[in-house]
Amino acid sequence: MQDVFGRFGSEEFALLACTNFEDAMIVAEKVHTAVGETPVDVQGAPVPVTASIGVATGKPDVTSILGSAHINEADATWYTAKRGGRNRSVGFA
Repeated sequence: MQDVFGRFGSEEFALLACTNFEDAMIVAEKVHTAVGETPVDVQGAPVPVTASIGVATGKPDVTSILGSAHINEADATWYTAKRGGRNRSVGFA
């Protein structure tokens, strides 16, 4: 299996990574920190951007990620991150 990243919804992206929960949380923290520190230039004015990230770990007996409980778990943690003030990472282990 290899890592896969892509747009999953209107403002959602999914990263399916071959790593453990702790390493996934480290990556999530780095991503949301980098996004939060990098404003987007809109017609010459810097506009702040945030990233809220939900992380869910794989289960050994799951053979397909898409359509599985993983997506629901990651989605739920993403909403928790957004409700918690945005620009943060929340995990479901």
